[in-house]
Amino acid sequence: MAQTSGKGSRGIVWALVALVVVFIIVAGVGWGLFLTKKATLSTADQANIITAYAFKHWNAIGLENLTQTMSQYSSNAVLYWYVKYTPYDTAYNAALNGTYKGTSAIQAVWSKFFGESVVYFWVNKLTVKVSGSTATVTAIAWYIVSNGTVNQSAPVSSQLYTLIMPYELYYQNINGSWKLTAEWWGFPNDQGSVIPGAYGLEAFLHTF
Repeated sequence: MAQTSGKGSRGIVWALVALVVVFIIVAGVGWGLFLTKKATLSTADQANIITAYAFKHWNAIGLENLTQTMSQYSSNAVLYWYVKYTPYDTAYNAALNGTYKGTSAIQAVWSKFFGESVVYFWVNKLTVKVSGSTATVTAIAWYIVSNGTVNQSAPVSSQLYTLIMPYELYYQNINGSWKLTAEWWGFPNDQGSVIPGAYGLEAFLHTF
C-alpha cells in the first residue's frame, strides 16, 4: 500500500498558509486605501459649503458677535473698506475706510463697527464661484445700523443708517479647510454708501 509522504503534506500546508498570508496582506492594503481615501466633492457641493460659510459670516456680523465674525479669517487675511457717507447728496469718506491686514487689525475694525447697533441685514445678487482651492462670493449687501437705542418718537433719519455696498469674500482651501483670506466692503472704483434713514424692502427689490 502506498504511503503519503509527510514532506509532501507539509509542503501543501505551507503553500496554503502562504496563500492565506498573501490574501490578508492584499486585503489589508485594500481596506487601508479605502479608509484613507478622501471623498471628492463636486464643484456644486463645494459651492454650497462656501455659501453656508458666507451666510455664517454675515449672520455673525448681524449679531455683532466678534468671536464668530473673526472665526473664518486666515492669519494673514486682508479687509478692504471703501464706503462713502452720503447725507443730502454730499459724499464723505466713511470713518472706517482703509486696508486692514492681519487678524489684529481686522478685529479692531469690527470692534469699532459693533459700537453701532446692527438692526437688520440682507443680501442680493449672490454669486458663488469655486475654482480648485479658491472660491469667490460676490453680492450686494445691505446693513441697517443705529447709533444707539431707537427712539420711535424721533425722526428715523437721525437714528438709522443704511449701508449699501458691492461686497466680495475670497476663500482659500488651506490644508483641507476653507479660510477667509480677503473681504471687500465696496471697491475703490465702486464704493458702498451710507445713507441716512432705513431704506425699505421696496428700495431693495429695485436692485434686482
